[in-house]
Amino acid sequence: MEGVKMGKIYVVSGQGTDKVYIGSTTKPTVRTRFMEHKRNYRQWKKGNHSNLTIFQLFDLVTPEKCQVEKLSEIMVMSHRELLKEEEKWRQEYRERAINRCCYREDRIERMKEAQRKFRETHRESRNMASRLAYHASPRMYELIKQRRLLRKMDHFMDKIKEDPKYV
Repeated sequence: MEGVKMGKIYVVSGQGTDKVYIGSTTKPTVRTRFMEHKRNYRQWKKGNHSNLTIFQLFDLVTPEKCQVEKLSEIMVMSHRELLKEEEKWRQEYRERAINRCCYREDRIERMKEAQRKFRETHRESRNMASRLAYHASPRMYELIKQRRLLRKMDHFMDKIKEDPKYV
């Protein structure tokens, strides 16, 4: 997201339930985003899309029995600003909102700090192994690069399992 954009905060509610979903978008209308959610839900049911929190609401009541309403509009410079505004509304609907994952600055900072420490701790051993492997055999060097990539993928998948909102 570059430059100033018009962000919108919206609520999706369903007939027959008091549960709601709070979301945000920079799309032209909240209806456009809602239609996208419904399309993604159909794809998820077919196994072609990852699970989103709003799908819990769609499982309670069909998407056709849900409606979307714009709560606010705000000019934002970044996605982070939009998420902060969304969090304010989520707190207002806290008892009814199905999406409880909140935007927290400290969580992002903790994650960045953990990444930095991990890189510092493993940088020297990683460089040493690469130099040795490269000089020993190009094939060994390629295997080490593949193993590193697999470790990164495993780490990423573990993070997703811990917190689906990580992505």
